[in-house]
Amino acid sequence: MLGTSDCSLCAPGTATASTGTTTCPNCNPGQFQPSSGESTCLNCGAGTYQPSSGSTLCLNCNAGTFQPAAASSTCLDCAAGTYQPSNGTTSCIGCAPGTFADTTGSSSCDTCTPTCPPGQFENAACTATSDTGCAPCDATCATCDGPSSSECTSCESGNPPVPPVSGECLADCTAAPKGGCRTPTLSGKAGLSITDNADNTKDSLKWKWIKGSATLVGEFGAVTGTEGLRLCVYDGITPTRVSAIAIPPGGTCAGKPCWKTKPTGFGYKDKDRTPNGVLSATLKAGPDGKALIKVTAKGANVPTPNPTSFTGPVLVQLQRDDGSAVCWEAKYSMPFKKNVGGKFTDKAD
Repeated sequence: MLGTSDCSLCAPGTATASTGTTTCPNCNPGQFQPSSGESTCLNCGAGTYQPSSGSTLCLNCNAGTFQPAAASSTCLDCAAGTYQPSNGTTSCIGCAPGTFADTTGSSSCDTCTPTCPPGQFENAACTATSDTGCAPCDATCATCDGPSSSECTSCESGNPPVPPVSGECLADCTAAPKGGCRTPTLSGKAGLSITDNADNTKDSLKWKWIKGSATLVGEFGAVTGTEGLRLCVYDGITPTRVSAIAIPPGGTCAGKPCWKTKPTGFGYKDKDRTPNGVLSATLKAGPDGKALIKVTAKGANVPTPNPTSFTGPVLVQLQRDDGSAVCWEAKYSMPFKKNVGGKFTDKAD
C-alpha cells in the first residue's frame, strides 16, 4: 500500500477535493488556481474573466467591456450610449450630453456634430446613441429648416443676398444685366428715385418705365400664379448688381389676392410690403409708346443701394424670375439729376 508521501501535488490550474484520486481536474472557465496542491479552484473576480480551463490567473476585461459578476468566462460589451475607458471594470459609463456612442463596446464617446453643414438641416437631435442627424436642403436653398423648397431660411448669396419669399428661394436677378431688354421709346420718360436713409424705415425705391416698347400681356408672365418678377439695379461701366427686389407671384395680401388681372395687364398691392418692401406695381401692356411699368418699394425691407457710391451708368431692369429672356430696362447716365445725401433722382437716357 502506498503512503501519502508517494502522492503527487495537483499542478497549478488544477485542484481536487477528493481523496484517493488519480488525476487533478482542470479549473473550469471563469476560475483559476495559481498554486499547486490545492483542493479547490478560485473564482475570477468581478471585472475579470477566464475563457479557458486549467488557468492559473484571470484576465482583466478590456476597455469598452465590463463584467459585474464573479466566475465569468467572458466580458460584456458596453451598450450603445455607454463607454468604458479602463480595463477590469464592473460597469460602463453613460455618454455625457453632447456626446454619443452609436456602437457597442466603445471605450469613449464621440462629440456630437454641433451644426449641420451648409446646404443641410438638422432632422434629428443628437442622443446618447446617435449623432446629430443632417439631411440635404432642397437644391434651391442655401440653408433651410426642412427638405422642401418652401423651407429655405436663406438663398444662395448674391450682391446683395436675396431672402426667401414665404420660405421659397425664387430666381435671383442675374449677376450681370440681361441683354435685349425692352427700353422706353422716348428718352427722359423713365424715372428712378432712391432714398437710402440712416433710418431704414424711410428707405424707398421707385421706378417708372413710361412710353415703353411694345409688350403683350402674356409677356409679363404668370404673375398671378407661379412666376414672380425681380427689379434689378446695376451700377458701373462694368455693371455690378447693387440691388435685387423680389415681387413674388400669386399669394394673398391683407386677405385679398396680391395681384389683380386688368384688361391691359396686372396690378400688385401689398401693404405689408413683404419680402423686399414692394408696396405696389403696375404692369400695362400696349404697342410702342403705350406700355408702362411702375414699381414702388418702401421701408426697412427694401434693399436700397447707397446712391452716393454710384459711378454710373445706372441700369434698372425688370426681369421675370422664370428665366425668360423677356425683360424691361432703363439706363441712367452721368451727370445725374440729383444725387445728394442718400437721395437720388434721374430720368433715363
